[in-house]
Amino acid sequence: RKWADPNKTPEENWNREYRRYDVENPGEAWDCANFISQVLIAGGFPMTDEWYYDKESGFASDAWRRAHDHYEYFSNKDNKYTRGDVIKITSPEQLDRLYQEGKVEKGDLLYWDFTSDGKIDHATMISSTDKELKYTAHSTDVFDESVKHKYKNDFPNATLYIVPLKKMSFLNMTSRVG
Repeated sequence: RKWADPNKTPEENWNREYRRYDVENPGEAWDCANFISQVLIAGGFPMTDEWYYDKESGFASDAWRRAHDHYEYFSNKDNKYTRGDVIKITSPEQLDRLYQEGKVEKGDLLYWDFTSDGKIDHATMISSTDKELKYTAHSTDVFDESVKHKYKNDFPNATLYIVPLKKMSFLNMTSRVG
């Protein structure tokens, strides 16, 4: 919650060790993938030649800071981060079934294709599976927001993608950053 408190401004939710793209360039940039990358780093994921942030220069790879590139990188089985196939969701009922079957875990990545055009628009992370699936994100800073509520009420035509991540050396990565 520390860096994604919906009751704070984006400036207050800014981890100053990294850039905050939506604050630096309002209306021109988003911060969702950058934030999720920070959560993954805090959780023990190692940077790679494709997915990295240089704190000295402030330069980040596309896979670090752009939602679609982030999805492409983390859904690629060759990178060995996934613990199964990407789960595609096209209805709230399908979301309910996934929750009931226990196939989604805290720490899994959740990507939003708002218009179902094949381009990922938003990178988020499952932060709770208590009673329903909840997510945490930046750009619009939220912590434990209902996936189903957001999906049904704001993006009913969206396609969601869940990347089930292997749990590296952590189990509570969202509590370390969030």
